[in-house]
Amino acid sequence: MKSFESITHAINDLSISRKLLILVGFIINVSLLVISFAVIVYDRQSAKATLREEINVLTNVIAKRSTAALTFDDRVLARENLLALSEKSSILVACIHDSRGRLFSEYVRSSNYINCNTILSQQPGTFTDTFYVNRQDIYLDQDYIGSISISASLVDINNRLLRHILVVSIIFMLAGVIAFFLWFLLQRFITKPIDKLANISRKIYQDKDYSIRVIQTGNDEIGQLYAAFNSMLSGIQERDMALLKAKNSLENEVQERTFKLEQAQKELIKNERMATLGQLTATVSHELRNPLGTIRTSVFTLSNKIQSNDATLQRAIERIERNIVRCDNIITELLDYSRIRALQHQETNLADWIRYSLEDMVIPKNTVLRLELDDAIDIEIDRDLFRRVLFNIVENAFHAIEESDLPSNDKTVIIQNQYSNDRVEIIVTDTGQGMAEDVMARVFEPLFSTKSFGVGLGLPVVKQIMEQHGGGVDIVSERNVGTRVTLWMPMTLCVKRNQQMISSKVN
Repeated sequence: MKSFESITHAINDLSISRKLLILVGFIINVSLLVISFAVIVYDRQSAKATLREEINVLTNVIAKRSTAALTFDDRVLARENLLALSEKSSILVACIHDSRGRLFSEYVRSSNYINCNTILSQQPGTFTDTFYVNRQDIYLDQDYIGSISISASLVDINNRLLRHILVVSIIFMLAGVIAFFLWFLLQRFITKPIDKLANISRKIYQDKDYSIRVIQTGNDEIGQLYAAFNSMLSGIQERDMALLKAKNSLENEVQERTFKLEQAQKELIKNERMATLGQLTATVSHELRNPLGTIRTSVFTLSNKIQSNDATLQRAIERIERNIVRCDNIITELLDYSRIRALQHQETNLADWIRYSLEDMVIPKNTVLRLELDDAIDIEIDRDLFRRVLFNIVENAFHAIEESDLPSNDKTVIIQNQYSNDRVEIIVTDTGQGMAEDVMARVFEPLFSTKSFGVGLGLPVVKQIMEQHGGGVDIVSERNVGTRVTLWMPMTLCVKRNQQMISSKVN
């Protein structure tokens, strides 16, 4: 592993020109090596298969011709049959044995290094490094009368392998020359432009002169690199000028930012205290209402029991009653601020109600409010709570459009209502600036707001009211494209005639 890392480190330190040479040479030689190896292996296996087939045919022929010789114990005939193999230069040894395994006749090529005993010890159909052995039994009317063994030389096949290796070696040398020639051509188009860019980069680093530019000579990847390099230098120049310009006013800016951060921290502490105070108020209000009820009952009982004409006592009792009412009103106001009241469903034509609710809304200048409403949708909703939902969503759409840089003819808010997937939907679409992903993830978080005003309870309240109606809120937003808010409710809130109409359309 360490040796591999050292090799990798050494290659990384090489110049691009040398890396290119190594790459070209490696690709060419590896490709040739794989192809040559495949060709040599295939050729050698094919040659062995051809030799095996030839020897098998010869063995079969000699076996059939030697049947009579073994039957009549005619060794001369057997010898003549074997001498026919002398025409095949690759045949080294041919042996005929009788049924008892005794040598009956043999043919041995002169200056041979093997004999019948050698090939008899080999398994039939096997190759050694230097020869191939085949053996076949001889039968007469299904009676075993002997066998014939033939061995063929692999000298021609081995010499052929050596010739191939020599040719491959020559090809590898030629490939090295070709790789060097290709490297010489490619470096003019690849490494020299990069070397030029590297030299200019070193000069800029040493002189800190960002006004130098590289002359672009083409539109390929290197040309694009030159263009990006020049753009980077321009950006660095502009940055240096901006930094120099801002240097004198940096201290004042830091002080201003510090002041804003302190104010933000104070506001955060204030918000946290207000949240804690709200929880405490709800708890204390609940705990105070029971004692106030007891006090009110006790004062009522005392006022009935005391039959006095003392004006001072009567005024004291009246003051107690007034302050009890006052405290009760304060508790009621605090509880109304935090509690969720029960829905008051009213049968409502959705399109007419939307038009009526929007009459009191002020549409910003240069903003178009377009209504695409279905007048056939009747639904049961809490109109007061739903008016608050509609106002909140539409006001957010107006605000998003006012914050965008769109031309006046593109500032549009569209309100639609429709049936979709077993639910009733009110869709508010704007062409405003949209929301980022981090803002989308927190839009329903209480007290979170991206506006410079408000406390961030708008969308959480909208979600709460929609969930009270058994529905929900879906928001899809894309930066610089706009936002689409879908307020949806289950089909069960539709009046029965609407449900029947929808069912008939589906059927």
